[in-house]
Amino acid sequence: MQLDDVPSLDVKLSDISIGTSAAPSLLPPYYFKDGDNEFHLVDGGIAAGSPSLVAVSEVVQELNEKISHFIPVNPNKPIKVVLLSLGCGRGEPALRLDARDARFLSFNQWVPVLAIDLAAAAADINEYHLASVFPDLPSSHNYYLRVEEYNLDSTIGGSWDQDLLQL
Repeated sequence: MQLDDVPSLDVKLSDISIGTSAAPSLLPPYYFKDGDNEFHLVDGGIAAGSPSLVAVSEVVQELNEKISHFIPVNPNKPIKVVLLSLGCGRGEPALRLDARDARFLSFNQWVPVLAIDLAAAAADINEYHLASVFPDLPSSHNYYLRVEEYNLDSTIGGSWDQDLLQL
């Protein structure tokens, strides 16, 4: 949606999909070139763990600006937004710590705990915000489907080629 401001972002959807799927230790970083522009994509989840929320925000901005080339808007009819979100799986749930034990953890022991919990929290808050845009009501004109694997194999993480086959 930002192509008017940043035309260099007008790249192939396949490159965007592969690049935003990069995840250190699971899926390899992705490099591609479009004209004179180089893209070095290492992890799609750092800025937006679920790009769905970013996509919905872009659509809402375009609708609010009533940009005619985006979607013809009839003020007398509700606008239908349909979103399909494909997840890459969720592994083990966030770590649970006993507060009596956690008070003795060093900084280095907290780092992996925080990394896991922050990622889980980001995913949960994305789902919360998307639920407000896509209420589960029969009268809603918006539709949202999230496809996610909750029994992800925790042994994935050895080699990128093997990991892709296992996924």
